[in-house]
Amino acid sequence: TLHSIPFFNALSREDREVMERFGETVTVDGGQLLQSEDEIASVAYVVLTGRVSVKKSTAAGKELILALLGPGECF
Repeated sequence: TLHSIPFFNALSREDREVMERFGETVTVDGGQLLQSEDEIASVAYVVLTGRVSVKKSTAAGKELILALLGPGECF
């Protein structure tokens, strides 16, 4: 799967295979929180299908959309 994502093109085929072997596919429902803005990330995500919103809460309690990510994009 990673061979079709431009971000991973710089890796050798062997390195991509290792990442795929140790990686995990996660399916999430719309609106599900994957990472809180105050948490230190311990994983990286690659969007395979669908869309992901990257949001930040303001001091006034509103949500700002920082990015909309689609297939092949990472965060």
